[in-house]
Amino acid sequence: MTSHPLAALGEQLEPGEADRLAAALAMGRPWPDALKELREERRRLLRPLLEKSLQSLGGAAPLFAAVLTGLAAAGRRDRGQVDLVWSGPSPGNAAGRSTYALAADVIDKADHHVVAATYSVSSSSPYVKALRRATARDVDVTVLVDPEHQDGGVAALMAAVPGGRFLRLPPNAPGQWSAMHAKFVVVDDTVAFVTSANFSDAAADRNLELGVLIEQRAVARSITLHVNSLVQQGMLIEAT
Repeated sequence: MTSHPLAALGEQLEPGEADRLAAALAMGRPWPDALKELREERRRLLRPLLEKSLQSLGGAAPLFAAVLTGLAAAGRRDRGQVDLVWSGPSPGNAAGRSTYALAADVIDKADHHVVAATYSVSSSSPYVKALRRATARDVDVTVLVDPEHQDGGVAALMAAVPGGRFLRLPPNAPGQWSAMHAKFVVVDDTVAFVTSANFSDAAADRNLELGVLIEQRAVARSITLHVNSLVQQGMLIEAT
């Protein structure tokens, strides 16, 4: 969690909570009374963080109301847009975007880093070509792969994307089966593309696949944080 109480509060508040608290404080309601705008279980959870945030502003309730209003506005912007993304046969009235076009477009917009995951892969897919372009622009690229079950494809991917970082689950114990089966792309912690489609030509173009493009910082950042936590705890290791 972010160390400053106000930044942490922005991560913890649910939609509508900041608005309700800000309105109560702006009307001059006493602090204990204003807290009643939150559900009881949320009040118990957030009260220590709220009070630290208020203290960081010198106890000024009107200033805290203004900050809460800003957090609420930022949260509304962050909720962003969600689009459907399809592969395969497409009726004339289909709603959504094409996986083939989207995969490259999203990765090509990366300025800082890409975190992605796939089970199977073909080196000629639009995903792989876009990841190669990203590393050529000095974008940090991390890809979760499954060499345990897709060794040939993973080797081709690693050769096609020089400079990328590749992570895997630890090797399976004898007689066990577990696979790295997630499929997603996160760009700059701002956009997340979560899909059934692997990084293969067939999945991008011919198979019937469905995904969602989520333009929400909170969602994108949570995926990156989850991956980082798995690495820190040894649940993902370097693939070689």
